[in-house]
Amino acid sequence: MFPGHHRRLRILYGVADLVLIALAFQLAYWARTHVQLEHDFALDGPVAAALLVWSMFAFVASASWWEIYDRIDGRDPRSVLVDAFQQCLVGAVAVVLFEFIWRLDLSRSFLGLFAFSTWLLFCLFRLNAGRILGAVLTDRDGLLGQLRAEGRDR
Repeated sequence: MFPGHHRRLRILYGVADLVLIALAFQLAYWARTHVQLEHDFALDGPVAAALLVWSMFAFVASASWWEIYDRIDGRDPRSVLVDAFQQCLVGAVAVVLFEFIWRLDLSRSFLGLFAFSTWLLFCLFRLNAGRILGAVLTDRDGLLGQLRAEGRDR
């Protein structure tokens, strides 16, 4: 391994987790607002932003604490799924704590959808992370370089 390679991978995994958490949050929010249940559900902009930032912090902090990002490559799928489940469980508990501290009235179905969709997206990404990173890291020119070369050929 090259010096700093593991650090760069941890940063890349952390950024990927941030994107996946934001995607799962939006997916859960969209699903909950479109499902007709007994109570209406809506979050104000600042409350939704604070909840999303707190969720991102909690999920990435739990992954860093347990060094999950160091073990994504080269592990069997079952341990990747278990690590993602532990991370999502702690993240969901942190979101519930945030809800109680700020006295929010969040929908339980929203919280469940958020935790489940985050776990599902984490699993899909982490199980395919080796192939995704392998394609990105071995392609020296990258997609942008190929597009530039095609533009010069015309």
